Amino acid sequence: MWSTLHQTMQASFDNGMQEQAQNIIQVTEINERGQFEIDLEDLANHALLDTTADPWFMLVTATGTVLVEYGIDEMVRDDSMPDSMVFNNVILPNGSAGRLLRWAYVPRIEEPSETNDPVPLVLSLATTREPLDTTLRSVLAGIVVAGVVLLIITIPVVLLAVNWALGRLHQLQVSVENLDVDKLDQRLPEQIQPKEVRPLVAALNRAFYRIDEAYQREKRFTADAAHELRTPIAELRTLAEVELQRLQNTDDSSQIIYLNDILAISKQLDVLVSALLAIARSEEIRKSVPDDMVDLAALTAYTLAGLQDRTGSVCTIQTRLPDHVQIKSSAELLKSMFSNLMINACHYTNDHERIAIELATHATSITWSISNPTQSLQTVDLADIAKPFWQKDENRSGTERFGLGLTLVEAYANALGIKVRYDLTTDNLFRATLEFPTPAIS
Repeated sequence: MWSTLHQTMQASFDNGMQEQAQNIIQVTEINERGQFEIDLEDLANHALLDTTADPWFMLVTATGTVLVEYGIDEMVRDDSMPDSMVFNNVILPNGSAGRLLRWAYVPRIEEPSETNDPVPLVLSLATTREPLDTTLRSVLAGIVVAGVVLLIITIPVVLLAVNWALGRLHQLQVSVENLDVDKLDQRLPEQIQPKEVRPLVAALNRAFYRIDEAYQREKRFTADAAHELRTPIAELRTLAEVELQRLQNTDDSSQIIYLNDILAISKQLDVLVSALLAIARSEEIRKSVPDDMVDLAALTAYTLAGLQDRTGSVCTIQTRLPDHVQIKSSAELLKSMFSNLMINACHYTNDHERIAIELATHATSITWSISNPTQSLQTVDLADIAKPFWQKDENRSGTERFGLGLTLVEAYANALGIKVRYDLTTDNLFRATLEFPTPAIS
């Protein structure tokens, strides 16, 4: 833009010089005697003799003879004959920047005759560039100021537009990050996205659909397999119990030992299959969770008493349970979660160590936590601790443990909308915390 303005304004300035040159040419002629004449009175009428107008001109013949020199003692000399009108930037004798026009022409002959041949002349007209340069500087300053103002206005607008566009992408990012294995049936919103992003969102939704289909097939297979295994395992267990009952009054000790091993293995398989089936069905449980009024302190005490009676556990468990802290949830699923967490804590705690259970109320939620001493767990283990069949201490892993207790807790927690957190305290305690999203009802 600046280049175009510069060329346009300089062309306008050159046109003004050309008009001045034409005025000079109009008052020059060759008289009947073949002598050059210039009408200075006509020049005065065109204000060219006014020193305030500051034009300087010179008329030179083709042979270099100076006919007229006006305005300065030493004009810029160039004895060459230009082919056309030529403009150049020059330094004037007073040291200022100027513009020079050189124009070759044939003056008007007053009385043409055979003896008065046309004599070509060269008009050199120079004037200061100060008005042009002043105007150009003013225009350039205006452009710079306008550019700065436009930049100041444009930057916030552009930032707002970019933030608005990136806001949609941020929402898409949050939606993707919120997807997990329990929310694969959800889809990303497509219509609210910019049209450039919609094909990507549609492709992601198709990918999530395929992943969800594969995951559902795997869950159905696990549930079906566990269901089919329960019957033969139950039959095996029943046969072993019946045969042991028959051999109680005999002396066949080897067969009794053999049948006791079969019975123990069948019980372990029954526990494993039941856990797998419960995990596989946790998604269905979410759709029909009972809305019981559950007293968490009473349920904790009841679960703890039942655990000690059933397993004969000798681990020491201390409790801090406020009275009558109630929530709406499923008592059966919560009891299973409490039981699995207690069994896990007892299994990894020595007889002389203590386990602590604490129930705490907050303004918008309540927390139920159980902590037990640990020497082997590290912070990096917490990400894997609830994965199926994961066990930290391989030496303590036996046929009675399958690494599904915390997996089942996670599955039931997702079904009930409960958050589960695992952490290691500074005094080497492993703590599992259940956070209920609704306020406690006391």
